[in-house]
Amino acid sequence: MTLSKLPRRLAIVGIILGFGGMALWWYMITFNPFHLPTWQQAQTMGNYSAPRLYWITEDAVFVLCPASLLFFASIGVEGAAA
Repeated sequence: MTLSKLPRRLAIVGIILGFGGMALWWYMITFNPFHLPTWQQAQTMGNYSAPRLYWITEDAVFVLCPASLLFFASIGVEGAAA
């Protein structure tokens, strides 16, 4: 019995997209490539909104990696999940 290679390939693509999204999210938080102000600075600016590319990349992480939404269900679980 030969198994199709398509599910394995889709799984690999999903894992790569997940890690790519995670790396992109980490890069944006750590190095601040959009030079976003802190929340204190944004409050003093008044009508401030982040750049459109920032919102697109942030939304793309949740669209391309829906498993990242699972952290909402696991908030507060702490040691019980271990």
